[in-house]
Amino acid sequence: MKKLVLISAILLFSNVLAAQIKQGQRILGGQFSVDYSNESFKDFSGTRLYENDFVFSASPSFAILVSNEWAIGAGVGYYRRDRVSEVFIFDNGEIGIEEYLFENYSATLYAQRYFKLSRSLFSKLQINANVNYAESKDINLSSSRPEKNFHRSLGLSVVPGFGYFLNRNLALTLDWSALRYSYRIPAGGNDRVIHDISFDLNLGSVFFGLDYFF
Repeated sequence: MKKLVLISAILLFSNVLAAQIKQGQRILGGQFSVDYSNESFKDFSGTRLYENDFVFSASPSFAILVSNEWAIGAGVGYYRRDRVSEVFIFDNGEIGIEEYLFENYSATLYAQRYFKLSRSLFSKLQINANVNYAESKDINLSSSRPEKNFHRSLGLSVVPGFGYFLNRNLALTLDWSALRYSYRIPAGGNDRVIHDISFDLNLGSVFFGLDYFF
């Protein structure tokens, strides 16, 4: 029995070590996340209120290795946040509902450089050029109608990361969206131009994903 377990472990380990990154391979990748939170609290009147927050994001991608180190690819992304809050209305003693909805659509072109650290572990550096379209809707009790906003932006980002082959084809990846620049395009009669440069060291800019090499 011990020999069988040992042989199985050796075969599995050998299979992982046989994974390679080589020219001509195609890569299906992406990231996916869902987060839901529910919070209850008491306001100044002592009334217990509730707030729900739901976040969903998905970003599939496809790339081709044009050499043993470089890949070029494209991806799309969708992000949605929906927050619903209860609010105590002092005028009539009732509880009202406020809602905030934000959606972002993106398309990305990227180049990615791979650095082999072992037969199963690698690091990578990805340079992205992207375009984004975002919409937001705010329904609050202080306004007679929903407040709607939208904007478009162009951006560049540098994303270092690591990957580990779970088998010959499937790799678990970790990406750190470290350095970003975006240019917000004026829209909706707003002539305000926004240039944004950010450098993040927090865990909120770290993302896990899966890449399938074939």
